[in-house]
Amino acid sequence: MAGFLYAIPNDSGLINEQKIKEAGLMNIFGDIMPNFSQRDIEPGPGGMKGALICIGSDVSQLYYKPNEQTWQQSLNGKYWVGIINNSVPGEQFLRRYKQLNGHEVELKGEKWLIPLARMFPEGTMLPQTLLIGAGGKVIKETIPQYAEFSRKAETLWEDIQKILGWMEGERKLTEEEKMGLVVDAMAFNYHVAAEEINALKLITTANLFEIYGAIVDLPTIKLLGEEIAAQKKTGTEGTEPKVNDG
Repeated sequence: MAGFLYAIPNDSGLINEQKIKEAGLMNIFGDIMPNFSQRDIEPGPGGMKGALICIGSDVSQLYYKPNEQTWQQSLNGKYWVGIINNSVPGEQFLRRYKQLNGHEVELKGEKWLIPLARMFPEGTMLPQTLLIGAGGKVIKETIPQYAEFSRKAETLWEDIQKILGWMEGERKLTEEEKMGLVVDAMAFNYHVAAEEINALKLITTANLFEIYGAIVDLPTIKLLGEEIAAQKKTGTEGTEPKVNDG
């Protein structure tokens, strides 16, 4: 199966890490450097002169045939993203080598692992730095790479409680901010950004709330509710339900 193709305008020389960074593609290629392939093209998407690049060493997919491919310009206007129509990238191909723990959500018929930012009843599954404080006390600090995601996930949890009627007040995150949080979540575990998610049409009105829920641990809360309901039904109420601590 082929992956995504990327067409970057380029007048001379090989595409290197600096050119990938300038195009805004380090979120896709940063953790696999220098494991990518390239080939010069002219013309390319939009009539550009430049280079095609892809993850891995399979150069057989590095060609430009618009009748066999679907191309779209990146949101920043600096590159193009392409799919070979009869070989659309799937979840397995797009996985990062290291993934964050979380909950699976079905998107386009495949299970995608969504990172768990806020664990019920408290805590996180995001990587943390462990420090030794006074008296040997262990102190946990969110790694800067995940700090903003963690902060927004806490706000998302507040908004979800308001949506479900568990809390009163106005919602704080805009639709755009929540979609950005979803993109960030998926990008931690997969070689995708907004462009790739758009190209695959992964997010729908039917699955969006499931992704939100996976980020803030709603599946665990639902499971606890079902266990409590079952205990009441069988007369074992008062038995402490099990919490999945990862």
